[in-house]
Amino acid sequence: FFFVFFLKMFTPNYPPSRVVSEVAGAGTDFVMAQKFHFQQAVNCCNISAMAYGLTSLGFPTTVNDLFHGARIPVAYVVNDGMSLAESYDIAMRYIHARRLPLSVMCYHMDPDAVTFDGFWKGFVESTNYNSDDVLVLSFGVNIVHGGRKTGGGHYSMAAAANEETKEITVSDVNAEKYGRYWTTTAQQMYDAMVQKDGSSNRSRGMIQFSKSLDCRPLPGLEEAVSCLPYPFRPMAGLTGAQLHERLWPFCRTW
Repeated sequence: FFFVFFLKMFTPNYPPSRVVSEVAGAGTDFVMAQKFHFQQAVNCCNISAMAYGLTSLGFPTTVNDLFHGARIPVAYVVNDGMSLAESYDIAMRYIHARRLPLSVMCYHMDPDAVTFDGFWKGFVESTNYNSDDVLVLSFGVNIVHGGRKTGGGHYSMAAAANEETKEITVSDVNAEKYGRYWTTTAQQMYDAMVQKDGSSNRSRGMIQFSKSLDCRPLPGLEEAVSCLPYPFRPMAGLTGAQLHERLWPFCRTW
């Protein structure tokens, strides 16, 4: 009894998300997201979201393409679930196998690496002002949807950031369950990414697909880059050896 009471006292009371049909303050990514619609298969949200992102960038990709191109056993995804870093690994393998002219970066929202302000700055830059990239989001369901009685993690694609209200719109790959587009506060999304994935004991975060090959981190999220980018390029003034030394401890904790 006292444990339940303690949790209720110290668990933030998040407002519920809202299903929307129109998006105020929508930028470049919402324009791209509107052109396509993906409905995930059972327990396949990460692969569906990555296929959605690649297709939105002009590289038509199906869920089957990713399974085949990255040589992923179906049970590996459907039965076990996948962490953000494991999903990132699939993205790298697929892009390399298909020789796509894209880069991909992984951001873990570890609270000691990125603040809310840094997250919001990078998110707005990518979602509203850059038509050459998309963000695939990994987040805790119960936080973004305001304490709805459902747990675990989910993947979907970022659609818009409202700079006036600090709200985020997501283009969901499970429209049958959550609605095609829904909006939550930026703070809730950040908190839902800081939440640790139970399978990896690591914060969740984002995967960025970009047509730019220079692998520069989003502004405000430089310290959130948690795995070597693909294709590998020295970035932020660091040599290849310096960058590898900085990131290798993160790569070993997938």
